[in-house]
Amino acid sequence: MTTINVAVAPLSDGRLQFWAVDRQGGVSTSWKTSTDPNAGWTSPTDFLESVGPLPTGCAQIAVAPLSDGRLQLWATDNAGGVSSTWKSSTDPNSSWTPWVDFLAGVGPLPAGCIEMAAAPLSDGRLQLWATDSKGGVSSCWKTSTDPNSSWTEWSRFEAEALQPA
Repeated sequence: MTTINVAVAPLSDGRLQFWAVDRQGGVSTSWKTSTDPNAGWTSPTDFLESVGPLPTGCAQIAVAPLSDGRLQLWATDNAGGVSSTWKSSTDPNSSWTPWVDFLAGVGPLPAGCIEMAAAPLSDGRLQLWATDSKGGVSSCWKTSTDPNSSWTEWSRFEAEALQPA
């Protein structure tokens, strides 16, 4: 397997979970076997087997912890779409929800998504950044600290942050 993209995030108990995207659009995952930082990793498993396939395979992933400690993961597909899944409860061993079309909730990007990054803001809300196929950068964020809150629509990030001072 040739890996083209990876993502890592802490589970709610502090163990790390790792994802790898391969050239065929598959996603494998592995996690630390215990909270001991020197613990080994589980054998890789097929992540798409548990959450379902993506419409045109996975191209890139991003992951970040919600304010309650659950993880949320986003995947771009080979057609520029964005799907998302999250842990179903705060139990670090809980299952993942089936994929949802993330763009259906926040609106389309100007030109299909090719890369994403996510991080928690200082108040625990998540913010997501996406680059589109024309080189634009857009961002959206949770509307409140409630981990189940909605997301804003996309805003052009470079219009606000990437302009020279």
